[in-house]
Parts: sequence; structure tokens; C-alpha cells
Amino acid sequence: MSPAMGQSSKYTSTYNSAGLQDYQMIFLNAFARYYRDFGKKAFLENYWSQVKVGVEALLPLVDNSSGLVSGSFFLGDSNGTAASSLFVYSLNQMAEIADEVKEKDTASSWRSIAADVHKSINEKLWSEKLGTYIDSTSSRNQTSLASTAWAILANVANTTQAESALAAVSNLRNGIGYKTKSNSKSDAELAPFISGFLLEAALQHSRASANHNSSSSAVISTLLSHLWPAMITNEEYSTGTAWEYVFPDGRPGLDLYTSHAHPWGAAPTFALTEYVLGIQPSSPGFSEWDFQPALLTPDVSWAKGKVPTPHGSIDASWKLNRQKNEIQMKVCSPSGTNGTIKLPFAMSSYKLDGKQHAVDSDKFELKVKAGKCSSVTVRFAKTL
Repeated sequence: MSPAMGQSSKYTSTYNSAGLQDYQMIFLNAFARYYRDFGKKAFLENYWSQVKVGVEALLPLVDNSSGLVSGSFFLGDSNGTAASSLFVYSLNQMAEIADEVKEKDTASSWRSIAADVHKSINEKLWSEKLGTYIDSTSSRNQTSLASTAWAILANVANTTQAESALAAVSNLRNGIGYKTKSNSKSDAELAPFISGFLLEAALQHSRASANHNSSSSAVISTLLSHLWPAMITNEEYSTGTAWEYVFPDGRPGLDLYTSHAHPWGAAPTFALTEYVLGIQPSSPGFSEWDFQPALLTPDVSWAKGKVPTPHGSIDASWKLNRQKNEIQMKVCSPSGTNGTIKLPFAMSSYKLDGKQHAVDSDKFELKVKAGKCSSVTVRFAKTL
């Protein structure tokens, strides 16, 4: 964090650091996410002017010659994929916030800048040779987890690019997880913090796909079946939460600087709820929400959970029956909310609260009545 946003200037000289500008973007995303989850208009109006200054302070980071983002970043190099994609993601998130406070011109301007950087990333940082995004204009043969993750999360990567980039992640495989960069040493510590962005990217891609993709499945399986379990099954060092660093063999990253209670490394906490269970707000404060589970998550055939919202809890569950080629979904919607069940698969029929319905569509959407519980069984047109 730079002095202009709260860090005392004395620490800049003490640690010989100019600050990490991508952390400021991550803070803005946290602000947008808080409003998305809770919908508190008073909170938004109280802090909007300050947050707007924070966004405007980032705009000069766009390099006029490259069209990419330059500066000092934790996630990757200047003029690189990770920081530039995070910038695109952040501007689009904050443009939605600008819409909420009726600043349409501001929202339009930020979206336009994001679109220009989006275009520059694909023109200058996508490598057909490597089948993925390179780290930066100065590291053309180097790839990283953060570059792949943020290109997908920011929708910079199209479907074909996302699948190719996720496949290329296999080149970073190291022990129970993935190296953060392709030039990292084989004994370098793994980073659950950055791996969390990759987990969400793979789940986001998988959830939207109507077809099984081995690349996204491999990433999800590696992270959920190997990386994070190592922090739980190690009885000597398990703390009940995530570690900041982990060695490739599963040992904790005990070093001069580390944390064994690192909330930023705990991505499965929200990923399991939002993607595996599949409950996410589509409007601020869950006034509208989607029930869209990532059914192709490897080794998962059911999920059940409760998601608290300002209107009350959403109770949801789903269970696959592969023998019958169908899924049973149950959900209880709080009063004052509108929910939608969404599946990206072609269906042959569905049964809602015991009543059979025919359907002929390449995807499935069903509205959930406010204050009601619904049970729906959907039969797929082809085997998953």
C-alpha cells in the first residue's frame, strides 16, 4: 500500500519498497464485493468519494506506449498479464459500483479504459507458441499462475484461450501444487494465496462449460485434493486455517516471514460455497441470486449448504444421479429475493415439485419463488 493510501512514508525507506499497487486493486475488489454481498447503500454512499479517488489514482498506471499496466506489483511484472488483467477486473467491478451511485459517465469511462487494456493484453501478451499468456513484455518465455488466473477471472481470455491456458498450467506442477512462476526453483515454496485465484478461475471456467474439460478438472483436483489438505492433515502444524506458504512435499513454509493463519490463503472457504454449492448474488445484497453449481467439479457428486444473506439464509442442495443421468436440486428462497437455477447443459425434461415438464433447450433456467422452497429434478439430454 502506498503512502497516499495510508502507509506511513517512513516504511517506504525502511523496507526499501515503493508499495504494491496491485494490493490497492485487490482492496477495491473487496469493497465492491462487500457491497455485492450486503447491499448496504449507506455504506456505499459514505465511502464512495474516497473509493473513487482510489480508482482514479490507478488510471495513470496505464502505459501509453504499451497499453498495459506498469508499476510495482506483487502478482507479476510491470507491463504484464497478471497486473493488467487485475486492473481490467477491478475497473469493471468499480464501474458497477459507479452505476449504483448513478455516476453513469464515470462507469462508462472506466469500462472504456478497461476494454482498451483488455485488448492490449490479448494483442501483446498471448503466446500461440506457449498456448498461454506470458508474464510480461520483458519476460516472453515465462508464465505464471497469477497471469493465467487473472486473465480468466477478468474475462480477458475467451473460452478457447482459457482452456489452453489451464492446460499449460500443468507445466508448473510441482509436488502437491503449482509453482508460482515457470522459472521458480523446484524447491521453492508454493503460495496458497495465488493458488486461490487459480482455483476460482478454474471453477468459474468449469461452471460455465457444458462439456467436461480435463485441464480445469486437473487444476481443481490438484488444489482441492492435495494442496489445501496438506494444511489440514499435518497434525503438528495444522491451525484450522490456511498457511501462507507450503513446500512442494507438503511441509509448512517455515521461514523468516510466514503466517500459519493466513486468511488470504483460504480460497476454498468461499469457493466451495459460491462454485461447488453454487450460490452467488447477481444483484447487491442477494436481492437477486443464482443457484448454479459447478457440476463437473472432479470427485464431487453432491453438495449441501446454507448461505446467509441480509434477507435470511438460502438453503440449497444438489445431488447427481449418474445412473439416471439427472440431478436433483433443492432450494429455499428467503422472502424479498428472486433466485434463478441455472445449468449450462442441454436438458430433455425436468420435474418441479413433483410435476413433469418437457424442455428442449441447450441450457436450463428456472425462477425460484421468493419465500418458497422448491425441488427440481432435471434430466440431461446427454451423459455428463
